[in-house]
Amino acid sequence: MNARERFLAWMSFGEADRPPRGEIGYWGGTITRWYSEGLPRRAGLPSGVEYGDAVIGEMNPGTGSRNRDRDVASHFGFDKGIEKIWFNNLLCPEFDEEILEDRGNHIVKRTKRGTVILEAKQRAGLPQWVSGPVGAGTTGRG
Repeated sequence: MNARERFLAWMSFGEADRPPRGEIGYWGGTITRWYSEGLPRRAGLPSGVEYGDAVIGEMNPGTGSRNRDRDVASHFGFDKGIEKIWFNNLLCPEFDEEILEDRGNHIVKRTKRGTVILEAKQRAGLPQWVSGPVGAGTTGRG
């Protein structure tokens, strides 16, 4: 059974030889640590990936080969993931990314998608959502 057949069988509650195996993604710093702990370095990190950057796992759809992990997937025998052609289906034009406030160890910034987030300066991690691109108090009800 190949990865596609397995995924379709599993998602439709059919018979599969085993569950699909894969991950959505990792932090660049996590893979760097795993290398120091013995993960075989075959392909290495994609060029330009830094500590806090996302590295895409095999099961993340719609990402093509951008920052795609190879070493973790091959080491653990993950199924080949879903491949799609990448295109910008987000906001067009994008917002200008800008720092709105400096809070010492954190910054408040507007992202290209218009979301305002609170983000740590020195430590990689998930940012805290502050607000979205639609004004406060908007309910969408005419």
